[in-house]
Amino acid sequence: MDYWHNQAARIGLSGVYSPHSLRYAWAQDALRHYLAQGFSRKEALAMVAMDLGHGDGRGRYVAQVITMGILPQVYSTHQQETDSFRKIESIIPSEKFILRKESGGDYGVDCILEIIENGFATNIRSHIQLKSKQNQFLDSDGCFKYSVPIKTINYLSNTLSSIFLIYSESEGVVYWEWNSVILEKINQSTKTGTKSFKYPFYKILDNKSIDEIYLTIKNKNEIIINLGLNSLEKGVLENLITEDISYDLLLNFFKKNDYDSIVGKLKNIKDPTLGEISLLSLSYYNMYQYDKALMVILRFENKGFKNNHLLKIKACIFCEKGIKEKNLNLVKDAKKIHEEALKGECWDWLDHYNYANMDLALGNFKDAINKYNKALAINPKDARTWKNLAQSYYEIGKNKKAFSCLDQALSINPELIEAILTKAGMLRDVKKAPLNAVELYDQAMNIATQTGFDISSIFYQKSLSFFQADKTLDAISTIQDGLIYFPGDYYLTNLKLSILAQRWPTDTILAEMAIQDFSQQLEEYPDDIEAKKILAEIFLKNNDTKNFQDTIKSCLEQYELPYCLDDLIDHNIESIFIFIKNIDEIHKYRKNSNLCGELFSIYELNITHANEIQFHFDILYADLYTKIATKLNKKNFLNILDKHLLSGIEVSKPVSRILSKHQSSKIKSKEEIADNIAYLITSIPEITIGEISRQIGHAAGILGYDSFLLDTNINTSKKIRDWFTLCVEPILIGANETYKLFKE
Repeated sequence: MDYWHNQAARIGLSGVYSPHSLRYAWAQDALRHYLAQGFSRKEALAMVAMDLGHGDGRGRYVAQVITMGILPQVYSTHQQETDSFRKIESIIPSEKFILRKESGGDYGVDCILEIIENGFATNIRSHIQLKSKQNQFLDSDGCFKYSVPIKTINYLSNTLSSIFLIYSESEGVVYWEWNSVILEKINQSTKTGTKSFKYPFYKILDNKSIDEIYLTIKNKNEIIINLGLNSLEKGVLENLITEDISYDLLLNFFKKNDYDSIVGKLKNIKDPTLGEISLLSLSYYNMYQYDKALMVILRFENKGFKNNHLLKIKACIFCEKGIKEKNLNLVKDAKKIHEEALKGECWDWLDHYNYANMDLALGNFKDAINKYNKALAINPKDARTWKNLAQSYYEIGKNKKAFSCLDQALSINPELIEAILTKAGMLRDVKKAPLNAVELYDQAMNIATQTGFDISSIFYQKSLSFFQADKTLDAISTIQDGLIYFPGDYYLTNLKLSILAQRWPTDTILAEMAIQDFSQQLEEYPDDIEAKKILAEIFLKNNDTKNFQDTIKSCLEQYELPYCLDDLIDHNIESIFIFIKNIDEIHKYRKNSNLCGELFSIYELNITHANEIQFHFDILYADLYTKIATKLNKKNFLNILDKHLLSGIEVSKPVSRILSKHQSSKIKSKEEIADNIAYLITSIPEITIGEISRQIGHAAGILGYDSFLLDTNINTSKKIRDWFTLCVEPILIGANETYKLFKE
């Protein structure tokens, strides 16, 4: 009391200072305010003194009291709650959910999500706990760690599909997790009596998460309705991990395709029964997690047990795993296991079906058709059998039967994703109706998100369908959507590059994309010569000389060809591009033949134009390779060509004969024609050297083998280009005549 009176007197306050005076009451309230804000008592008193006598007269707090009277304080925690709710309100789409604040006592539920379906409220709900945190960022492991109260998690677990949200104000991001997942982690990690648990949040509330939340809440609610449980019993599903339930209920889950619940219950069980092993393995199998399905059976077998029923499941797993990994040895192993399991037993429809699947994977299509028909004779209502029978008919070209079988499969099970995908592929490739295929791929995508099916393959096939329908931008957009879900996916990435490589000339947007994507490809794979070729072509069309030259330089350095940019100056840009486009073939040729070097060695000359002459050889080779080789589409042609490239060049009668317009008509065998064309192409340098030798011999004879004067003569007369022109004409005439005969 004395300190306050002294402080007030020191700053010249007037009036009576009793606890009942208004100014004293102001001061007391101000003091409590600053203490609540975290100031020490000494600091708080000084702030009060400043408010009462310094600066703007009455000061911040006193001014507020004078104008409005004493008001309740708005604390930062209240503001955080408001900001958090506004944040999730801005993220959650109003067309999918109704978001309500929870009224009444705050025991752990802050707000409620209700699903909207087709514009109607459904009363399908999820309870949400919403927290916020300031000045905290991701840990080094990429997680946002937050201490969740265990009593809150227990409270939320008494209803289905509860969610815990945490708003990181510093990042402007909302993290989330299913309450059931947090509860499982708590049960695995904490001791009895623990009040909180530090959970590492990593899921971000975004459009992808919203879709997952919507489907999960909806699907779990449907399961509850199908099982006949009322709303007070919805906690049963959340407690599957820790509570014992009957085998009959597990079977019910299996019939409803609720494989997640079976896995959650059985994956950590110590001594499973044979029935539980079967259910767990088949659940993983139906979730396309073949390695986990196999491990369940192997753990059983490692204990020394063996069972024919499990052997059949094991055979199915080997078969599907082999198909997925394109490993036919696994499929062959599957057949052996299947035969072992069925030794001495009668085959039922499922045995015929599984064995047919293995024949289908191994390419034994007629055997597969026979087995599928036997399966259908026993069980004509199995949609997968009809779908796989359709696949077998398609493989042997009986498309009408294939479509009929697919229609039968989809009439039995309209959501059989494998049948939908097969039909989509056939519509695109057989009936040439890619846009109809796109509709089916969209349908398959919706089903796949609920079943765990590999949606990366659907993105791929849908993109390919758009591409075949000449909707290139839609194809690229679909691939980019897929890469959001599967960053760096090999097949999607390469499909995008392939589309850009073919279609960039049709659209400036695609050209810009191609530059960006192929440049990025070269950052990851610096020796990708095909990417360099595409970029060179784009830069050439765009008249981007600098980048074109840089790309050429990179190609030359990659293949260690003895040229520099100066060697290319005398050639037109199209010739240079032909050279770059065929640089890998030129590299093969150059590795096995250096005829220019041999020529100069024979004449013992050191001609400064050697690189120019050699570059002419390569340009000529590339040009004729392009003009002749691309006209022929015979399996043996390129093999023969490669053989001659590797065996070197020799003067031969076929070369002389093929250059003669009249003699070419005497060749009867098409294989002989292809062989001769191969000789023709590989003999171009030989023919050219003959012409150059004649010219050099003439010049050297006149100039007395003076290499300096010889260089001067060549430089002055510009004869090199003339020599090559002289050589090309008869070769092209002979090649064209041969090609005409070959076509006939």
